[in-house]
Amino acid sequence: MAIPNFPLSSIRKLLPLGLIFSTLIIVSGCEEEEDEISFDRSGEVAHSNYSLIEETYPEFFEASVYAVRGGIDADGTRACAYRMTAATGLQFPYLDCWGTKTASGSLVRDKEPQAKSLSIGQGHVCVRKTSHNGTGIYCEGSNGNGQSLSPAIVDGVSGGHYTVQPKMLSSGDNHNCVIDQLGVYCWGNNGFGQLDSPEIIDPIFIASAENHNCAIDSAKSAHCWGDNSAGQTQVPEGLFNVNYLALGKDFSCALSGATVEENVVTCWGNTQWQVTAPESMGWDFINAGDDHVCAIDEDATEDEVACWGNNGSGQLTVPALARSNVHNLVSGTGFSCALVEYLGYPVGVTDRNIDEITEDTFEVPHLGAICWGDNSEGQLNSPKFLCHGFHTSAVLTEDRFCPD
Repeated sequence: MAIPNFPLSSIRKLLPLGLIFSTLIIVSGCEEEEDEISFDRSGEVAHSNYSLIEETYPEFFEASVYAVRGGIDADGTRACAYRMTAATGLQFPYLDCWGTKTASGSLVRDKEPQAKSLSIGQGHVCVRKTSHNGTGIYCEGSNGNGQSLSPAIVDGVSGGHYTVQPKMLSSGDNHNCVIDQLGVYCWGNNGFGQLDSPEIIDPIFIASAENHNCAIDSAKSAHCWGDNSAGQTQVPEGLFNVNYLALGKDFSCALSGATVEENVVTCWGNTQWQVTAPESMGWDFINAGDDHVCAIDEDATEDEVACWGNNGSGQLTVPALARSNVHNLVSGTGFSCALVEYLGYPVGVTDRNIDEITEDTFEVPHLGAICWGDNSEGQLNSPKFLCHGFHTSAVLTEDRFCPD
């Protein structure tokens, strides 16, 4: 092939353009390389006591949304929860969110059905769905650090970004963690080492906060990693029989005891607001917001729910309707929400056929969501379908606690 004979003067004129073009290619390549999100999952130890997760925490895996502690979550100024279909009452939970606007992807906009557990971060949502035998983790929303890139379901693909039969799911501001058959795996922002989990033998529970995580192993010991600017990952010596963990912005709390009656709360890190927990007959569950803590005592003679810490937004003032029959507690920045059981009409009752219903049919248990504290972003305005029992017939009850 003949080589064109360009005059030297023409080559000199083209040379600056060539340099500019080459420079753009190099710069563009560098930017792509800097923006590329990489994952490296390797070296995990197989989880030899995997079945212990469901045995220890059955309330996270119940088929009914009535009992699942993973059915509602809060972070920042936003909350999300599952609901029932109003038309049939079938137990296929649908996801909805309120408070700070949520990215309208398929998990929220299309009311994604058949999700089994839920965790939300600063601007993203992750769920574990019943598809693929409940092993699929699906995320959407903000993705600046890869926190919304859903892990592959089959191992060894997607550049090391995969899970194998995940069970437990938690989210920090911009990262997520799961416990699966290989142990603990986290992805997203790693600015504070929150993805660098230690080698934990047989982890069975995990919790995440802004930039740190803590997990419980099968021996009921706690392990924490990530941001330690306030000592929130330094687990106190002699902390045994840990049953639950609750993480705030820069502190961590554990609920520990050989029995429920012996459960006590221990907190570490910045405990300016979490100094002393109220007296209890034995705490059953604990949850934390940025700078406050709430717990459930199912055997309490009066109030089952107590909150302590910062009360700048009224987040410690538990409403009367959230002081008994509480199934779950979640907390965000300056607010908390509870799932409360109540007795109401059966699904399908409307103002058109209410006259046909007898009094004994008013004994059907339902769950409703009630929130308290800061409402600057509408985070207390749980949707009407959550005010009572996940269905429209709930509005017929006199003690409804959904927004007007």
